[in-house]
Amino acid sequence: FAIADILSFNQDKVLVTLGARQQTIDTQSYDYNTGAPLSGYDDSRLTPMAGIVVKPSEQWSLYANYIEGLQPGAIAPANSGGTAIENAGEVFEPFRSKQYEAGVKYDGGRFGGTLSAYSTKKPSSLIVDNRFTVSGEQTNQGIEFSAFGMLTDHVRLLGGAVFTDAEQSRTQNGIYDGNDAIGVPDLQVNVNAEWDVQALPGLTLDARAIYTGEQYADAANQYTVDSSQRWDVGGRYSFLVGVTEIDVLLRVENLFDENYWASVGGFPGSNYLVLSEPRNVKLSVSVDF
Repeated sequence: FAIADILSFNQDKVLVTLGARQQTIDTQSYDYNTGAPLSGYDDSRLTPMAGIVVKPSEQWSLYANYIEGLQPGAIAPANSGGTAIENAGEVFEPFRSKQYEAGVKYDGGRFGGTLSAYSTKKPSSLIVDNRFTVSGEQTNQGIEFSAFGMLTDHVRLLGGAVFTDAEQSRTQNGIYDGNDAIGVPDLQVNVNAEWDVQALPGLTLDARAIYTGEQYADAANQYTVDSSQRWDVGGRYSFLVGVTEIDVLLRVENLFDENYWASVGGFPGSNYLVLSEPRNVKLSVSVDF
């Protein structure tokens, strides 16, 4: 259940949002072989949120917010990194994350953008004496930039970049305190472009470039996963058959068939590497009736 209210001051130049969420999480784990209950968790949490927006002009906005998130607690795995876990199947209480964010936004109609800074803290898992625990902590701090614009009446751009400092702020015996977190790149960049083809009304072509920086694959920061880049292209064609609108969409993802590790992570000690998908073509049709 969630409730929120927006308060307006000074002729809508100052907006204050206050709210809260009441969430109930019920999780139960069972023995893999016998089906007997092992551990469970059933409880409710109230998490707050608050935000403020100050508009010195119609085009500019300054904002700040605070929010808490709630996710189901981890379940201890049977093994991690080849080591048997003594408390396998134990269900832990939900994770509560806390995020602060502040930024500035400009919207000039044809062009606009947002620049923000954020800080997030969340619990993380540790293996202590062959037991799975959630006594660790990870702190993410970063700067995010996004922008959009119409270069012409028929060409649009949308993109952004995220700079992240993800730190292991509490580790077992402080061994890795201050090291970078596993599987969080320092830099991510996305750029999208769309072009309405005037010679064939209803046809729009698009292209997207995605860059992901290096990521560490272990808590000691000895192993890294190389940076990667992916290109996607596509198009959509909208037309009428009588009074029925039909949209045909065609996309080619990973155009150059790049091979890279798409993500890093998993349970502590496991550090799974997930391989990218090969080049693929997707075709879809939607009918509005």
